[in-house]
Amino acid sequence: MQVVKKILIIIIFANIFQSCFSQKKLIGKYIRDDASLSLQDIGSKYLFNADKTFIQTDFFHLEKKEIFEGTYKLNKDFLILHYKPRIQQNNNYKFIKKRKISEEKNNNYLFTKMKLTNKKLREGEIELLVYDKKGKLLMGFSSNKNGEFPFLSLYDTKIGCFIFSSLVYQEVKIPAEELFGYLSEIDVLLEKTLTKYSQRNDTVKYLINSINNNKLELKNIKTKEKIILIKE
Repeated sequence: MQVVKKILIIIIFANIFQSCFSQKKLIGKYIRDDASLSLQDIGSKYLFNADKTFIQTDFFHLEKKEIFEGTYKLNKDFLILHYKPRIQQNNNYKFIKKRKISEEKNNNYLFTKMKLTNKKLREGEIELLVYDKKGKLLMGFSSNKNGEFPFLSLYDTKIGCFIFSSLVYQEVKIPAEELFGYLSEIDVLLEKTLTKYSQRNDTVKYLINSINNNKLELKNIKTKEKIILIKE
């Protein structure tokens, strides 16, 4: 019995040591080095921090890039990435009209009209995306030639925010709580940017095929995609 206990203790400490060692090797900057990138991609970089957060940067042509953020976890032979949405918190919008809706309709109603102020923005293929409070996309709209989006008349307490998204301009977020209970008209002001902050909100699980001080070889459990990360 004592022998069995000693063996179990050794196994437990070995697993703890292996986990800590792998964690130590993972921390740092990595460059994606494989042939699975799309034709539009130039490359990707990953930064794994000691506080279990990570930043993924995908590079595209014309100096464009998309930044993903989230947390990561090492679980035995698996690397798990939890992506979390982030938007630059610039209030690039202003209320032209904001009138309280009569009480009999309560605060769960939303009536709003949104438009693009700058005429040049109307050529940028701006999309109005509606997300629920859990970050799930519910619906999307495009503007007309005058930069106006469809008049919204909604009754849904699940709606969390409205996002104006484009590959060319910085994303703008309007929390739904600022709109519900009001009849409002909003001008949206977008700034041109080459950096896009991703709204990805999901989890990806990778099998760690191999890991050492210089290289990390992964395989996506769902898609079977193989990824090689080289440490800088």
